[in-house]
Amino acid sequence: MPVLAATQGGCTVIAEAQDELVTKHDLIEAKNDIKADMNVRFDRIDGELNLNRWMLGVLLAGVISLVLTAFF
Repeated sequence: MPVLAATQGGCTVIAEAQDELVTKHDLIEAKNDIKADMNVRFDRIDGELNLNRWMLGVLLAGVISLVLTAFF
């Protein structure tokens, strides 16, 4: 009977270990969650860069207009 008890114990350990395994589906879900989070961050950064681009353009146009009025 000790062999039967050891086998059942081994099966229990294997079953518990299989419950904790990471499957391909789990990895795909995690990857998609990370991508979604990064897209939100990049959208915010892209918006800030567009704002900076517009502010730089307005500033540059103002400086060019002042330089042109000073010399012409």
